[in-house]
Amino acid sequence: MRVIAAIVGARGYRRAALRTACAALALATTGCDHTDYYPATNAYYRPWNGVVQVAHHPPPAYIQLGVVVAHGSSTATEGSLTEQLKERAAGVGANVVVVTQGKTVIGHDIFGLPQYEMSGLAVRTVR
Repeated sequence: MRVIAAIVGARGYRRAALRTACAALALATTGCDHTDYYPATNAYYRPWNGVVQVAHHPPPAYIQLGVVVAHGSSTATEGSLTEQLKERAAGVGANVVVVTQGKTVIGHDIFGLPQYEMSGLAVRTVR
Protein backbone atom coordinates (compact mmCIF):
# COMPACT_ATOMS: atom_id res chain seq x y z
CA MET A 1 0.00 0.00 0.00
CA ARG A 2 2.79 2.41 0.83
CA VAL A 3 4.47 1.75 -2.51
CA ILE A 4 1.31 2.75 -4.41
CA ALA A 5 0.96 5.92 -2.34
CA ALA A 6 4.59 6.79 -3.07
CA ILE A 7 4.11 6.28 -6.83
CA VAL A 8 0.90 8.34 -6.92
CA GLY A 9 2.61 11.04 -4.85
CA ALA A 10 5.57 11.11 -7.26
CA ARG A 11 3.25 11.33 -10.27
CA GLY A 12 1.32 14.17 -8.64
CA TYR A 13 4.57 16.03 -7.99
CA ARG A 14 5.76 15.51 -11.55
CA ARG A 15 2.42 16.65 -12.94
CA ALA A 16 2.45 19.80 -10.79
CA ALA A 17 6.05 20.55 -11.76
CA LEU A 18 5.24 20.03 -15.46
CA ARG A 19 2.20 22.34 -15.25
CA THR A 20 4.25 25.03 -13.52
CA ALA A 21 7.02 24.77 -16.11
CA CYS A 22 4.51 24.98 -18.98
CA ALA A 23 2.84 28.02 -17.44
CA ALA A 24 6.20 29.76 -16.97
CA LEU A 25 7.18 28.99 -20.56
CA ALA A 26 3.89 30.32 -21.90
CA LEU A 27 4.25 33.55 -19.95
CA ALA A 28 7.86 34.05 -20.99
CA THR A 29 7.29 33.43 -24.70
CA THR A 30 4.26 35.70 -24.98
CA GLY A 31 6.34 38.58 -23.67
CA CYS A 32 5.04 41.95 -22.67
CA ASP A 33 3.95 43.84 -25.75
CA HIS A 34 3.16 47.35 -24.63
CA THR A 35 3.55 50.98 -25.61
CA ASP A 36 4.87 54.00 -23.78
CA TYR A 37 3.91 57.61 -24.40
CA TYR A 38 6.03 60.62 -23.49
CA PRO A 39 4.03 63.85 -23.93
CA ALA A 40 5.71 66.92 -25.42
CA THR A 41 3.19 69.36 -23.90
CA ASN A 42 0.35 69.44 -21.40
CA ALA A 43 -2.17 70.09 -24.19
CA TYR A 44 -5.04 67.63 -24.50
CA TYR A 45 -6.53 66.47 -27.80
CA ARG A 46 -9.49 64.20 -28.24
CA PRO A 47 -8.62 60.71 -29.45
CA TRP A 48 -8.37 60.50 -33.24
CA ASN A 49 -11.10 58.32 -34.79
CA GLY A 50 -9.83 58.37 -38.36
CA VAL A 51 -6.94 56.62 -40.07
CA VAL A 52 -3.52 57.28 -38.58
CA GLN A 53 -0.89 57.69 -41.28
CA VAL A 54 2.66 56.42 -40.92
CA ALA A 55 5.45 58.55 -42.37
CA HIS A 56 9.23 58.68 -42.22
CA HIS A 57 9.36 62.47 -42.65
CA PRO A 58 7.22 65.00 -40.81
CA PRO A 59 4.36 66.74 -42.66
CA PRO A 60 4.82 70.41 -43.70
CA ALA A 61 2.78 71.82 -40.78
CA TYR A 62 2.17 69.90 -37.56
CA ILE A 63 1.99 70.00 -33.78
CA GLN A 64 4.13 67.47 -31.96
CA LEU A 65 2.08 65.79 -29.25
CA GLY A 66 4.78 63.47 -27.94
CA VAL A 67 6.83 60.34 -28.52
CA VAL A 68 5.34 56.85 -28.71
CA VAL A 69 7.44 53.75 -28.15
CA ALA A 70 6.22 50.21 -28.90
CA HIS A 71 7.85 47.24 -27.15
CA GLY A 72 7.47 43.71 -28.46
CA SER A 73 8.51 40.15 -27.75
CA SER A 74 10.42 37.82 -30.05
CA THR A 75 7.29 37.23 -32.14
CA ALA A 76 6.74 40.94 -32.85
CA THR A 77 6.90 42.00 -36.48
CA GLU A 78 7.48 45.45 -37.88
CA GLY A 79 3.80 45.53 -38.82
CA SER A 80 2.60 44.64 -35.32
CA LEU A 81 4.88 47.27 -33.75
CA THR A 82 3.62 49.86 -36.25
CA GLU A 83 0.02 49.02 -35.34
CA GLN A 84 0.84 49.48 -31.66
CA LEU A 85 2.33 52.91 -32.44
CA LYS A 86 -0.73 53.91 -34.47
CA GLU A 87 -3.21 52.81 -31.78
CA ARG A 88 -1.40 54.67 -29.01
CA ALA A 89 -0.91 57.79 -31.17
CA ALA A 90 -4.63 57.83 -32.07
CA GLY A 91 -5.47 57.59 -28.39
CA VAL A 92 -3.62 60.84 -27.67
CA GLY A 93 -5.11 62.66 -30.67
CA ALA A 94 -2.41 62.23 -33.32
CA ASN A 95 -3.29 61.61 -36.95
CA VAL A 96 0.29 60.92 -38.13
CA VAL A 97 3.11 58.83 -36.67
CA VAL A 98 6.56 59.85 -37.87
CA VAL A 99 8.77 56.78 -37.43
CA THR A 100 12.07 57.80 -35.86
CA GLN A 101 13.44 54.35 -35.05
CA GLY A 102 12.56 51.17 -36.92
CA LYS A 103 12.33 47.70 -35.38
CA THR A 104 15.42 47.37 -33.20
CA VAL A 105 16.62 44.65 -30.82
CA ILE A 106 16.84 46.17 -27.34
CA GLY A 107 17.73 43.05 -25.35
CA HIS A 108 16.89 39.43 -24.71
CA ASP A 109 14.48 37.65 -22.38
CA ILE A 110 15.40 34.87 -19.95
CA PHE A 111 15.38 32.32 -22.78
CA GLY A 112 17.72 34.38 -24.97
CA LEU A 113 14.94 35.42 -27.36
CA PRO A 114 15.16 38.99 -28.70
CA GLN A 115 12.99 41.85 -27.45
CA TYR A 116 12.15 44.60 -29.94
CA GLU A 117 11.35 48.29 -29.84
CA MET A 118 10.10 50.83 -32.39
CA SER A 119 9.47 54.54 -31.81
CA GLY A 120 7.99 57.55 -33.50
CA LEU A 121 6.64 61.06 -33.04
CA ALA A 122 2.90 61.41 -32.48
CA VAL A 123 1.90 64.52 -34.45
CA ARG A 124 -1.29 66.27 -35.47
CA THR A 125 -1.35 68.04 -38.79
CA VAL A 126 -2.27 71.72 -38.96
CA ARG A 127 -4.09 73.29 -41.91
